[in-house]
Amino acid sequence: MRRTTLLETKAQRVAANLASKQAMRVSWKRFCEAQEEYIRWEVFVLWVTAIVEVEGGPSASLLRVLRRRCADFIEQTTQAREPEPLALRLHEWIQDRIFSYAKQEGWLDALHFYGVRDPRCEGAWAYWEYCEREWKHKRRSAYPGFETWWRSAQDYNLFPKVSFARASDVVDSYVDWLAFGHWLRPLMGGNLKSPTEVARELQRRCPGFAPEQLTGRPKQLAELR
Repeated sequence: MRRTTLLETKAQRVAANLASKQAMRVSWKRFCEAQEEYIRWEVFVLWVTAIVEVEGGPSASLLRVLRRRCADFIEQTTQAREPEPLALRLHEWIQDRIFSYAKQEGWLDALHFYGVRDPRCEGAWAYWEYCEREWKHKRRSAYPGFETWWRSAQDYNLFPKVSFARASDVVDSYVDWLAFGHWLRPLMGGNLKSPTEVARELQRRCPGFAPEQLTGRPKQLAELR
């Protein structure tokens, strides 16, 4: 496995810092909703790329899909003066058209940074590489539609015996528990009485945890930090 160079490490750190700052410009709920859509479009580009690279260009059926889903993208591509890979042009079109609001509000880089690192995106990349090998080895008379390809990708193993859909669920659950720990943190430092809402939420999530243990920085909550 190739080792990451010092320059690459620095670039990743700069990108991570930029993404973190940009993510603060938008609410968590809105960012998560945009990320869900962003991931689907990223996967769509991979599906398009898989077909184009095997066929040497977009098939007639793929062009029909692009005209239906991406409005004037094909027209712009035909008029373009500089020859660029179709996947690159499509990616730029999506960012300019579909996610123009994130670009204008200054958090598009964060959307891309966290989106492509999502297990669903990483799994789709792995499945794309698999399809590219298989389709070149055994040419097909027809290719699966995007929704079919996307479902197959979700069942593809990102790790041994673990599909990337399952890995994504685990990550989502971890983030949820991490947020829960941060929500409880203000109650960990003093002698506050446990509010009814907190006690009810603790009982729901942690049935064996006594709400009165919230006072005096209990060990159980300290471990959540």
